[in-house]
Amino acid sequence: MSEHKNGGNNTTKKFLPVRLVFYEAFINESDARRRENYLKTSKGKTVLKLMLKDYIKSNAQVAKLVDALL
Repeated sequence: MSEHKNGGNNTTKKFLPVRLVFYEAFINESDARRRENYLKTSKGKTVLKLMLKDYIKSNAQVAKLVDALL
């Protein structure tokens, strides 16, 4: 997270400042990578947006960031 907040990640650098709105923890790195790859698919993006629907509605600025990232 500190890498993203400090502009050390090219994906989120143009959206500074960033704020953590969703977090998942995994024991295995392979499981985490599999989940990350899924969330980058169109179905995964749809699922993530549905999971965060109420939060996104109440935070218009975050909604723009989420749409831009997804």
